[in-house]
Amino acid sequence: MVGSIVVAGQVELTKSPIFSLMISLYYLKNAPERGEVTFSQHMHTEINIMSPKTSHMKLHLSILAAFCISGSVSLSAIAAISTTIIGTDQNSISGVDDNVRDFLSANRGSNGGGDQSLQAGDALSGSEESDLLIGALGIDVMLGYGGEDILIGGTEDFNPFNRDRGFGGQGEDVFIWAPGDGNDFFDGGEGSDVLMLGLVGEQTDDHGSEIGAPFFSVNPPSGDGSQDFDGIYIDPSSGLPIVDVAGGPGFCEVVDGYNNEVEKSELSALGLDHLVRFTLRGPAADLANPDTGLRIAVHLTNTEYLVCGGAHIGETVVLDLTTSPPTPIDISEIPAQAFQLIR
Repeated sequence: MVGSIVVAGQVELTKSPIFSLMISLYYLKNAPERGEVTFSQHMHTEINIMSPKTSHMKLHLSILAAFCISGSVSLSAIAAISTTIIGTDQNSISGVDDNVRDFLSANRGSNGGGDQSLQAGDALSGSEESDLLIGALGIDVMLGYGGEDILIGGTEDFNPFNRDRGFGGQGEDVFIWAPGDGNDFFDGGEGSDVLMLGLVGEQTDDHGSEIGAPFFSVNPPSGDGSQDFDGIYIDPSSGLPIVDVAGGPGFCEVVDGYNNEVEKSELSALGLDHLVRFTLRGPAADLANPDTGLRIAVHLTNTEYLVCGGAHIGETVVLDLTTSPPTPIDISEIPAQAFQLIR
């Protein structure tokens, strides 16, 4: 079914891809400029976004405009989401379903074997069209297959079961990581694929209210509303999630083995092209603090672009991962589907 949202097998919403295309064309004509992007670069074995050296360039809609002006607009160029699939998180003994809990808690005693669940993990499969896959809680596996897919493993708000695996397949796919998610893996597959790290707009706030959505926040592990899934807000004008990259709490370092044979060897042994490390700005800036701020690493293969926050809040860094070391580029050079996601 075209334009459907599927939750636990139930079709809840339909939308024509032609409608999404019309919205995209309207957006191109009427959207204001999005401000400025700051690129920061520090050449080392890793690309470290901690340098004061910056350059400013205006964001623009050149890629999307090119599709429209050329007169050859296609649904694959500005891809309408065909189906949204959201993990149920029901395969768990800590869920709300007493029958599932009893069914997956078979051992009468306390000597192990009391939890045969997948700890809220889901296996989500897309289609040959453009899909939005949302894992929610648990260690999820997401298979995009064809189309321009968007894969979100969470958001998980520091839930301990948060190390997701995403496989884009064919097409220009985007894997989105948010603070509070875990050490994830993404294989972009064929096409020009993007890893994007930032605050993902959520449907509800810490108290379950939808008034004022989307919400861009990070709940620490001990705070109210932490370790739960608050839903992903879908922008009604684009049919896509929204990601605040520049407003996130940290920056990224890319390990690709450049000028470092040990790193290159370890990446090869792990079957990886890149390791993208996410570091919190606050601890990293305090040299007297033994905590460097490094929190997680996203493991990558077959991924061409990285979009992440910079050393200072308000900065967005875009790197071309096909070069070694990765090189900063204009944000308009990333695939159109990824560009549309950025707040």
